[in-house]
Amino acid sequence: MKAAAFVYPWDVNGDPDAPARIAGLGVEQVTLAAAYHSTRALTPRHPRHRVVTAEHAAVLYPPGDHWTGRTPRPYPAGRWAPGDAHGEAARALAGAGLAVHTWVVLAHNSRLGAEHPDTSVVNAYGDRYPWRPASPRRPPAPTSSTSPPRPPYAPARRAPNWSPSAGTDWRICTPTTRSPVCPWARPGST
Repeated sequence: MKAAAFVYPWDVNGDPDAPARIAGLGVEQVTLAAAYHSTRALTPRHPRHRVVTAEHAAVLYPPGDHWTGRTPRPYPAGRWAPGDAHGEAARALAGAGLAVHTWVVLAHNSRLGAEHPDTSVVNAYGDRYPWRPASPRRPPAPTSSTSPPRPPYAPARRAPNWSPSAGTDWRICTPTTRSPVCPWARPGST
């Protein structure tokens, strides 16, 4: 079994010691965020910042020309992860001998959900969940690239489908979960 860690580009970029520090913990593999929702993240060991605020859901690499003229389309990150933040961090982590996997949040984007309410999940009472731009009758709204960013290391997809309640995704999958995002779960098993 490999020791692994989930990492954001802002944990690594601007901190030349971060890749070696992560590897020094015995970590062999990192799963690096390539598309993520809004968040406020603590980075207590980073030499340039202690808190990072991702103001909206975004791809952490250049979205590419194939999105031109399409809606909805992913937003690039702001100053919290400029340019090709994912690629820069992936190269630094790989340079420290770490296996790098890609982590993509697909259908969890309040900005796109608010701008395109027709893409949002609606509950039985007619309430929209704008942070979930997806529908069981439509494929997920394109909140990130359809292909993993460079380099394409084993992508992990989070929130790949609609969810019947806010916040339901792979983080809460258990052996008894009944959810389209937990296909390996078998109701009644332990």
